[in-house]
Amino acid sequence: MVVLGFEVFLNFVLDVYRPRKAGELPRPALDSRILGFAAAPDRVAASISEAINYQFGYNVTSSWLYQLLARWVLALVVFGGLVLWLMSSFAVIQPHQSGIVLRFGNYQRTIGPGLHVKAPWPIDTVEVPVYVRIEGEKGKEVGPRRTRRRASARCTC
Repeated sequence: MVVLGFEVFLNFVLDVYRPRKAGELPRPALDSRILGFAAAPDRVAASISEAINYQFGYNVTSSWLYQLLARWVLALVVFGGLVLWLMSSFAVIQPHQSGIVLRFGNYQRTIGPGLHVKAPWPIDTVEVPVYVRIEGEKGKEVGPRRTRRRASARCTC
């Protein structure tokens, strides 16, 4: 209901700025495209193409680029997912750190600073230990405590 309410509000606000052809009746703000998608799931692609054509003012869906993307969208999504998964094969260790490679949670090897290649995500993970100083009750240092932080969580790519 919140999403539908947001859509109605957004349709109302954007209707003020939407260009119209001469003699075209304005679309009511309560006409929900989300409910239309739920009511006729076979018309989702047609509705999206109509919306794109309307917003750009000409028939975008008949262009060669749109037709190419429509045919290859599934292959492009699979290819993008595969590339992202293969990117998990790289680990970057900062100059002041060292990392531990874990294969299925078991110790494999220790690596130093730099770019390293490992098996993709579910097989190998890299842990970067972080040492934190703990202060005692009266302000004196007790000693280092070792905590672990994942290298992938600290990536500043």
